[in-house]
Amino acid sequence: MFLMLHMAFCQFDRSKCEYKDANGNVFDLKSLEKSDYWKVRDIYSDSSMFAVVYLFNFCKNVAKETCHGQSAASLEILEVFGQHTDNCEINGKSDFDVISPIDQHHASKGLMIKYTHGDICTTSDIAHDIHQPKKTTFIINCATTQESNFVQSKSSE
Repeated sequence: MFLMLHMAFCQFDRSKCEYKDANGNVFDLKSLEKSDYWKVRDIYSDSSMFAVVYLFNFCKNVAKETCHGQSAASLEILEVFGQHTDNCEINGKSDFDVISPIDQHHASKGLMIKYTHGDICTTSDIAHDIHQPKKTTFIINCATTQESNFVQSKSSE
């Protein structure tokens, strides 16, 4: 029900990479869109031989990379000696994104962007996530300066 209400009052124009909330505030997300992808290494799985890396993009799918022949906005890939392998999972698809303000009453705080409809989760520290489609959630805080990297943290969501 909330999703239907969200869609009725808010708009995301993927071609312009802009989001307009219920109050008419427009968020230009073009600076988050990359020609290929963003990449974050999982610091908890990193070793000299292999690592799990997360590739993602905003407003479109990850370019130049697929998982089992499918494009996606968020991918998890095993990297061996710095090379991507075919061992991958889709963590979310761009055609199933949900965008909303972090705080409905204070649009200036930023946006939450969630990509859903990923591969089925087979293992998780969170019991209710097992056998559910994976999803990736980004909290984009509005700021006057751009961060040089993403802050990676463990989440309970």
